[in-house]
Amino acid sequence: MKRDWKLKVLGTLALTVLSVLMLVPSYVGLSTDKDDPNALPKWFTDVFSKKLVLGLDLQGGIHLQYKVDVPEAFARKAASTATALETALAADPLKLTGVDAVPGKATDIEAATAIVVNFASAEDAAKLDDAVMRTAAPDFSIAATSGPSVTVKMRSQAIEQFRSDALAKAIETIDRRINEFGVSESSVTRRGEDQLVVQLPGVKESEFAAAKEKLSQTGQLRFQIVDQAGAGEFIQKLAARIPSEASWPAELDASLKAHKTLNLGWTVRTTSREILNYLTKDQVPDSHVVGFEEVWVNPRDKELEPLENLTPEQEQVLAKQKPGLDSTITKAYQVYYLLRKDGISGENVTSASVGYSQFNQPEVYMQFDQRDAEAFYEMTKKFAKQQMAIMIDDHVYSAPRINEPIPGGRVRITLGSFGGQAMKEANALVAVLRSGALNAPLRKLYDSQIGPTLGADSIDDGRTSTLIGFAAVCLFMIAYYRLAGMVANIALVFNVLYTLALMAAFGATLTLPGIAGIVLTVGMAVDANVLIFERMREELRGGIGVRRAISQGYEMALSSIVDSNLTTVIAGVVLYQFGSGPVRGFAVTLIMGILTSMFTALVITRLIFEWQYNRGGDEPTSMSV
Repeated sequence: MKRDWKLKVLGTLALTVLSVLMLVPSYVGLSTDKDDPNALPKWFTDVFSKKLVLGLDLQGGIHLQYKVDVPEAFARKAASTATALETALAADPLKLTGVDAVPGKATDIEAATAIVVNFASAEDAAKLDDAVMRTAAPDFSIAATSGPSVTVKMRSQAIEQFRSDALAKAIETIDRRINEFGVSESSVTRRGEDQLVVQLPGVKESEFAAAKEKLSQTGQLRFQIVDQAGAGEFIQKLAARIPSEASWPAELDASLKAHKTLNLGWTVRTTSREILNYLTKDQVPDSHVVGFEEVWVNPRDKELEPLENLTPEQEQVLAKQKPGLDSTITKAYQVYYLLRKDGISGENVTSASVGYSQFNQPEVYMQFDQRDAEAFYEMTKKFAKQQMAIMIDDHVYSAPRINEPIPGGRVRITLGSFGGQAMKEANALVAVLRSGALNAPLRKLYDSQIGPTLGADSIDDGRTSTLIGFAAVCLFMIAYYRLAGMVANIALVFNVLYTLALMAAFGATLTLPGIAGIVLTVGMAVDANVLIFERMREELRGGIGVRRAISQGYEMALSSIVDSNLTTVIAGVVLYQFGSGPVRGFAVTLIMGILTSMFTALVITRLIFEWQYNRGGDEPTSMSV
């Protein structure tokens, strides 16, 4: 045998061994735990650190679709800028009083980002110049001045930059929240101009609720001041609207009559979020917003006092995920009356962690970066001894009291209670603080969950279809091309092996459409061999020798094989570029399968034929093809 043939065989064997090693983590996992019987050596996982990932449709999980609310993001940007302008104008060296910055209320982005700054006099209005704008509102510029009022608008370039950043920030934040939950093999992809698709494969049924809860935090993290002075009057307005059974409002379902609603003076607490939404509807002035906090209560408790430590019975109810009015624990909701313009975003919280006080109480520590540390200090100095709500959208997670001005951006939050429940609250608050902020809030459009049983059925069906297709092709090749057909079948096995190994090397996701792509590749992989075998038959009928027929078969069919496979690869690239998730999964396996089929058809089959017919010095008299 020639030396170059031996080198090709060694190269093919090395590639085959490498492919098998690449697939080992996909079958036994990447665990390095010594107690795990299937654990792999650390040196092995350091080299082969990727595995073939099963998609949502194969191993079950959660599928969610969100819409990025860009107009709301611009409204929030305008509100925060209005507050920044008021703070800058009231501070040194201007020290202006009576300044009121009013953000726009329109749905049109240009109008929504227009802020009217009202001054006590025209002389004061003249002090709002470009120098102040560069410091307090760098994305805005002065558009018009009319007496004691100045209108500032967001720059067009800043609008476009903010719009493009909103989606990128949403993807980054959602991905970080998923990582906080500990879900691996997740994907967050963009669909259209303002939609995101989130897939969490491999989430167990017992984890569905926790994963959805984590991802339901779709809004912006904010620190908002509680208006304690105005809360009493507002709560009395709500209390007057608490429905009685005798005069139950038509817009509330009659089944909600079983819920309790209490006026506590500083808040209204109820076991029904629908009732609380009804009470606050059209009751909040433009200068304020409301936030809602969830607390665990015993529905049999007349006062609905929040539970600080759960009984074993209550823990058992929660473990079974069956809290409700007929059990010993359920959720209650209470409202906070918040100042709209007095607060800051949480997008620049750099770290958050749980610690303990000197009395062994759980505490939460967080750190702002330099940009927001000064703003947080000014806010806590202005509102010392008042409450500050930590919230995402309208969900209040905690409302600690500001004991004193907090400089440097280093914040310590004392929960004021002991026990396991306090630690759970501390960990939940840390997760919220770490989850980051979104330039634009997300609105959930759709969610679904696929159980692992359905995924297992899909894997079984996909395996069955692949084996049936593989067997059908193999039988046809043997029946029609005899021994040469057997050689093509051997190449087919290598083709599937290399395709899966290549997908594992790139960390590709195998989905049901991907399995369809493999089945299609199995059928298409023998096309090249069919062209080669037919060319060999023509050469043999022309009377040339077997060895020459083998060489001519490969050389004469090469251009046709390359052309046909190249056009298929181009089609796969187009499908991947413009298709959605399932179509992309099909395209990936199709492209990789085509590339590996060209190698197996042109190299491996030829090596086998050359080994079979080039041994010895005599020319073979016949060929089984």
